[in-house]
Amino acid sequence: MIHGTAVDDDGAPVAEARVVVLASPAPMPDVALLTGPDGSFVLGALAPGTYRLAVHADGYDGAEATVEVQGDRPATVRLRLGRSGQG
Repeated sequence: MIHGTAVDDDGAPVAEARVVVLASPAPMPDVALLTGPDGSFVLGALAPGTYRLAVHADGYDGAEATVEVQGDRPATVRLRLGRSGQG
């Protein structure tokens, strides 16, 4: 299981961000989910191994992270989204 949170550059939660699995250790159906009001998401029923996740939200640059799932222990990830168009 992967517990995660999508946040912006200031650490504030990003609600309704789209989280997708880009790569997994075993074949799995296309998975995409939305973060909750507090920016959190849970991806369950996963085989142990390395997962690559991406998150996208309107008005933000996307972010990616690699997460290691080990047995029954939940993995935690924090995906930081930058504001698009800044700089």
